[in-house]
Amino acid sequence: MKLVAKHAKPDYVINVGDNFYPGGITSGCHSDNSKPGKDPSGQWAQNFDKVYMDDPDLQGKPWLSVLGNHDYGGNGYSMGWDQQIFASWERDDWVMPGQFYFHKVQYRDFSVQYFFLESNFGDTNVHDPNHCICQG
Repeated sequence: MKLVAKHAKPDYVINVGDNFYPGGITSGCHSDNSKPGKDPSGQWAQNFDKVYMDDPDLQGKPWLSVLGNHDYGGNGYSMGWDQQIFASWERDDWVMPGQFYFHKVQYRDFSVQYFFLESNFGDTNVHDPNHCICQG
């Protein structure tokens, strides 16, 4: 990404899920540690900031993001996915105000409307116990 960003000079990044692989943010959903502005597991710093935000061509660019099945926990739904939503109000570089949302990008002569629809429902009715997001 850093090599492409150096030449492409992106205005933003479209991030299509599985943001904290393999099992999401390890502080549980709705836990005391999963409040806005906190990074109890250090995953934001280690897996996002140090990987992407230290690059001048990516720094400060908004990441238009959606949740993937691994953000919920992979084999369950109890990991700190809500922390990613909270981050929309705490960070300038992260956009995910909900599990489903739209975002308009305005250019001088045109605009682009993005619709972010996480499709994890596909993992909710699988009868394989090792592959069902709602097995919790």
